[in-house]
Amino acid sequence: MLTTRGRNIFYFIIAGLILIGLVIFFGSKFVLGDDSPVLQSDFNVEYNELDNTYITLRRWEYNPKKDLMEIEISTRSVSNFAFAPELKFSAKTRKDPDVELSVKKVFQLDGVYVVQVQHVPEDFEVVALVIEEEERHFHDHDEDEHDHDHGNEFINKPVLSLYGDYRKLQHNIELTSKSEVEYIEEQINFEIEQLLYSP
Repeated sequence: MLTTRGRNIFYFIIAGLILIGLVIFFGSKFVLGDDSPVLQSDFNVEYNELDNTYITLRRWEYNPKKDLMEIEISTRSVSNFAFAPELKFSAKTRKDPDVELSVKKVFQLDGVYVVQVQHVPEDFEVVALVIEEEERHFHDHDEDEHDHDHGNEFINKPVLSLYGDYRKLQHNIELTSKSEVEYIEEQINFEIEQLLYSP
């Protein structure tokens, strides 16, 4: 039969084993790594899910200190219309797909868009950038007055979702909003690199 001291040691060992088990169970993602499938869209690949616009993901950076992401895409219009469709952006996380994150278009020039996703939660795992194209649809003048009132309404088109997985994103603690001139300089440098290093 165990003495009082022996019983205390026995209970201490049992409590320690339970505590270690709980730490391993709840901290296994940090200790053993995340074994869920990586959900990251490919860079420098042209996506053609939209009707009139092909999209290429060029850059996706994340600043964990500011809960900020910056995504750069290039577009190629395949539309038969005189004007390329406008693009609309939204974002959400895989963990909480019913809540939209704040998205801001910070730069657009010659088919290149830079958008920022703000207030990204620390435990986001995967963020989906959802891209829709919208084009203005004009009704004929001889349609009735009711239709004429809605002549400039937008017609929604198919969507493209680009995914950023926390394990694959470029972490940049210096990432912040830039001026339009700085974004233009980045585009010029990118074009020069493309010319110098293209086969």
